[in-house]
Amino acid sequence: MDNKEYKWYIYQLIDPRNDEVFYIGKGAGKRIKAHEKETRRGVCSKKTNKIKEIWLDNLEVKRQIIAYCNDEKYAYEVESDWINSTPNLTNRFPARKGLPFAQYHHKEVFDAVMTRMGEFAYWYKHSNGGALKSSISTPDCTHGKLIKVCAESLYNSLFPKFLKDIQKSSKLEIALKNELNAYGVQYGC
Repeated sequence: MDNKEYKWYIYQLIDPRNDEVFYIGKGAGKRIKAHEKETRRGVCSKKTNKIKEIWLDNLEVKRQIIAYCNDEKYAYEVESDWINSTPNLTNRFPARKGLPFAQYHHKEVFDAVMTRMGEFAYWYKHSNGGALKSSISTPDCTHGKLIKVCAESLYNSLFPKFLKDIQKSSKLEIALKNELNAYGVQYGC
């Protein structure tokens, strides 16, 4: 099977200390490497904590592609089947139960929030459930000012819009609740 002819793949991340699979995902391109980049950026989740533990033992995460697909909906189904049949995962969702996110009406909003979920969870937690805007303090240098401008843009314009759009759909709201719970944030506070 020539994998270059397929757009999507299902992959697993493996702990080299015990060869245990701790994450299964669906991706395209370089998605399989994105979790380690998230870890370096400081995103906090069960998955990134596991990656940090592996790194502390001077080891590298094993990555393995386990299936290829051309149809995204089918790729989600395959991913769901693998998640359902693999114990001890750190995945943010226990399983997607056959309801691919691509079927949501606000997929682009949902995808944007999921991409920045660590920051979104932080904003949500520190903004009294999304009701208040949070202020950010950064070092008084060009780099610090740039970080502050970008972060304030997320805090003050993007995240409130995302939350408002997500709240229009009970399916998205349930998915958001599950996602935030994985980051230690209780939705609806």
